[in-house]
Amino acid sequence: MDVYMEVVSRHDISWSTFYAGISIIFGVTGLWLNNIPLVIVSFIYLILAVIQHFKTYRVLSSGNHDE
Repeated sequence: MDVYMEVVSRHDISWSTFYAGISIIFGVTGLWLNNIPLVIVSFIYLILAVIQHFKTYRVLSSGNHDE
């Protein structure tokens, strides 16, 4: 199911990239507002988005070799 959620059209961004961008925006906002819990949660979500991106890339790459 996760792989199908990541399949996007040619000029669109993946969900993991979207969540990584949102995490960065909230992290910078947390730093600007001096809100440490927001920075910590944003960093956790950024790490999860990066992990999901690499997992999806690995699954999609291994699927292309089977054709």
